[in-house]
Formats: sequence, structure tokens, C-alpha cells
Amino acid sequence: MIVGVNQVENRLLAELPQVESSDLTTVPLLLIDTAGCNLFEAEAADGDSKYNEVGYYYILSLRLRCQP
Repeated sequence: MIVGVNQVENRLLAELPQVESSDLTTVPLLLIDTAGCNLFEAEAADGDSKYNEVGYYYILSLRLRCQP
């Protein structure tokens, strides 16, 4: 199960500067399956979280540019 921490659980992309409101940016969660995309995950120091330094941001930025 994916659970957002309190600081980010209700943030929307549409709240960011330069991001237009749309069906994609006004929902709190968008899952993008990155399996097979050569995005290697690293484990955070807490041992509970995993992250990717650049890849996820890149995919998200491409998706936002392609929105209708």
C-alpha cells in the first residue's frame, strides 16, 4: 500500500507554478508503472522508502507536456 506522509498527501500538481489545471493535475495520485523502463530504485536511509533520483521526474514531466 502506498501512503503519503502528512506534508504531501493532499498536494496537487495544479497547485504548482506553471502547471495548468486539468483532469490529470487536479487529482491527488497518479500511478505510473515504470517496470521495464530502466529506472533503478535506491533505498532511502530509513529503509522503508525507495526512490529514483531522476527517472520519475522525467516521466512525469513528459506526461504533463502530453496532456490534452
